[in-house]
Amino acid sequence: RTPVPRSPKPQAEAWAPAPAPSPQLVRSPGGAWAPKPLKPSANSWAARQREAADEDTRVVRSIKSMLNKLTVEKFPQLYDQLLACGIRTTGHVQALIKEVFQKATTQHHFIDMYADLCSLLNEHFMDSPISEDPKFNFKRLLLNECQSSFERHLTPPEDTKHIEDFDERSVAEHKYKTRMLGTIRFVGALLVRKMLVAKVMLAICAELISDPTPEALESLAALLTVVGPTFDKKEFPGHATLIGIFCELEAIAKKPKCDARAKCLIQDVLDLRAEGWKDHRPKRIEGPMKLTEVAQRAAEEQPAVMRSNTWSPQGAWNSWDGWGSQAWTPQAAQKPATALFDRDAFRMLLLELRCSRDEAGAADRLAQFPPPPATMQGAELSFIWSEIAQEGAPFVRKVAFGLTAKLFFKGLTSTGACWEARALADGVRDFVKNAGGDLIVDVPTLPDIVKQELVPTLKPLKVGGLIPESSIKSLLSLAL
Repeated sequence: RTPVPRSPKPQAEAWAPAPAPSPQLVRSPGGAWAPKPLKPSANSWAARQREAADEDTRVVRSIKSMLNKLTVEKFPQLYDQLLACGIRTTGHVQALIKEVFQKATTQHHFIDMYADLCSLLNEHFMDSPISEDPKFNFKRLLLNECQSSFERHLTPPEDTKHIEDFDERSVAEHKYKTRMLGTIRFVGALLVRKMLVAKVMLAICAELISDPTPEALESLAALLTVVGPTFDKKEFPGHATLIGIFCELEAIAKKPKCDARAKCLIQDVLDLRAEGWKDHRPKRIEGPMKLTEVAQRAAEEQPAVMRSNTWSPQGAWNSWDGWGSQAWTPQAAQKPATALFDRDAFRMLLLELRCSRDEAGAADRLAQFPPPPATMQGAELSFIWSEIAQEGAPFVRKVAFGLTAKLFFKGLTSTGACWEARALADGVRDFVKNAGGDLIVDVPTLPDIVKQELVPTLKPLKVGGLIPESSIKSLLSLAL
């Protein structure tokens, strides 16, 4: 049988190459062709939203940067930069107010500066409003943040009580107390500058006194200390209500169940009011100052003996020829000035002790500190105890308290001299005054530190008759 020949396929049909891909296709990693991903145009909705988000982030970052650098010295320059950083929306203003509250409630010595900043910002936004919404108001946003912060810190967090570690619990309590008192004092500073209406103050006082817990009474005492000089006047429309609050406080302080610390704080407010709101108590925390003011104060506080310690040509060589005609005598030499206590070096000693935990090394360093003049030893001892009490590490506090007690025994310092015994009583007196002021605000656990760590180190001094029993009792009164 004869096979039928097949007709060959055309060459072009048999070896035709794959069709060229479309410009809208791209090859995937697996080799297949896939559509190109779409690229948003520069004026698309997604691009505009992304640009707005980037702008908001930039503005908030600029606000934080300006506030981080803000000081009394740089206030005018940074205030102008803050206004020029691009604040254009209500969200920007809210972020600004939150950052100001964050700073003011944790940096108590800058509260007045931040209150002044709010006052200037209010004037700026009144002249240059950023929103046509009639409900937008800088004072309204500020009031909302005040109310939110006040309600948030009205009562201590519940989880703080369940922290078993003493140091961690102390840190948590300190953070809460710092923000609580910072909020109250900042609100008081805003009230004094009329950034908040006076009825806000009366409402806060009524809220705090309705449930007189120790925390509420301490907050109320802090608020009245700030606003008392401004509002405790007959011209104030709510003066009768304010007098009623003072009467209630006095009645609470007389109750036997009233917390001892709260009772002392209330009595301080009542005494301050009786003296016409003129505070003569010593202040440990100073307000912010400019560099020129710091230099001026340093010059004023410099002891006369240091200012008079200038070089005199008498008794020195008058010329290089023959080493001078006047012979050197001991009377011609100037007496060295009495050494002062180096506070910065003592702070460095605590820092090194915290890192190295070298008790012997710390004792050697302290031995190089010459005793200050006898008239200054009490104040310096109070400073030393205050610095140690603010130290967070219990080991450092225990060692440092023990070393300072040894300053009153001969042989510790390199010169063999020791501090005078009368400085102990003077130092206790100054320290108790500081503790009744701002120190216990910075260190909420101060009563426990004094009772458990400071007083035990003074027992050898008591046995040796160097410190009177009344001074020990005065220290223990802080723990009541």
